[in-house]
Amino acid sequence: AGENPFDDYDGTTFASEWTFKYQLAQRPGGMTIGGLYSINGSRLSVGEDPLILVQDVLAGNSLKTEKDAWAVYWNGFQYLQGDEKRGWGVFGRFGFSDGDPNPIAWSMAAGIGGVGLLPGRDRDRWGVGVYYLKYADDGVIEALGIDDETGGEVFYNIELTPWMHMTLDAQVADSAIPNIDTAFVLGARVAVRF
Repeated sequence: AGENPFDDYDGTTFASEWTFKYQLAQRPGGMTIGGLYSINGSRLSVGEDPLILVQDVLAGNSLKTEKDAWAVYWNGFQYLQGDEKRGWGVFGRFGFSDGDPNPIAWSMAAGIGGVGLLPGRDRDRWGVGVYYLKYADDGVIEALGIDDETGGEVFYNIELTPWMHMTLDAQVADSAIPNIDTAFVLGARVAVRF
């Protein structure tokens, strides 16, 4: 209050998203389709020639660009057996962008997951997934040697009581940053609902 919100204006982003649910062979499924378009935002230009960026730094010039940016994406899931109360299915997502000034050119993720994998454990949740990130191939990204990134995760969420759950989780990520070793993470957490 008391300040003009446009004094610190740094561009505008327009976003829209549509969600659809459906039945395929009497099994629930759904998808989301969306997009973003950004104008007049101040960003680092990842597609710029690195030599020009070095010249700009030495000359004291800004490394920013107000180039428009856009991205579109799709997310979806389909149960192959059962439903959200007891069943399993597949999920996926895919998105792509302009690749400059966005550093990610495209990405995807996919996996399987569900509820009630083990007999007598009808309310446990589980999942296995993988992802891939494709970075832009130009300018700063290329000069820094940044490559593509891949990874995956597996988790099992155990219902100890209706109000207490424990999740066991394992993740692996092969970083896009050069000379960074593949990371392996094991984790556990407990959630209590009051």
